[in-house]
Amino acid sequence: MKKFIYKAWAKFLTVFGDIKVFRFPMFLVFDPDDFQVTGEKTLEIMDVVRPGDVVLRGYNRYLDGKFIPDPLKFSHGAIYVGDGKIIHAVAEGVSYTDIVEFTRCDRIAVFRPKSGQERAIRKAKKFAKNKVPYDFGFEKGVSAIYCFELCGECYDKLRVPRKTVSKLFGLIKKENVFLAESFFESKDMDCVFQFNPKFNIDFRK
Repeated sequence: MKKFIYKAWAKFLTVFGDIKVFRFPMFLVFDPDDFQVTGEKTLEIMDVVRPGDVVLRGYNRYLDGKFIPDPLKFSHGAIYVGDGKIIHAVAEGVSYTDIVEFTRCDRIAVFRPKSGQERAIRKAKKFAKNKVPYDFGFEKGVSAIYCFELCGECYDKLRVPRKTVSKLFGLIKKENVFLAESFFESKDMDCVFQFNPKFNIDFRK
């Protein structure tokens, strides 16, 4: 019964994550393809990214992004493992995707750790090999794992601060969780690329 409930919840959130909401006129759209990261910008990202980098992305109108407790609205994180491949935690579990597919979004940032890339890549590949399920409850531990937790756990030897997240409109609070801001605040991560037109940010180092 518990396994059935988990699968049903995972399916619901998978569909929920592909819905965009528009203010004027007020309607919902399922998975449209109008992203602000253009092909030219994707080529620039591919030139910047290195194995072991943490890559964050976000969307303007996807409905699930409305509930992300991050002022810059980066709703997903992953680790670039080389050869054009990204490992990330999604509703279907930890899996691979390619860098071009991952950059189909509205904002993106690339963080370069000061050390530990080889170890982080090994850990990320192990999570993918074991098909670790997604952690919908933001629980501590790696038997199930959410996207920012994947990145944080792969770099558990570095200073990546955990945060407190509010859920259900502040009625429930989870402490010691990784969020996008964890990587912005980390003293062991250097942001080498960020494209966030909502805040007029467009730079690379």
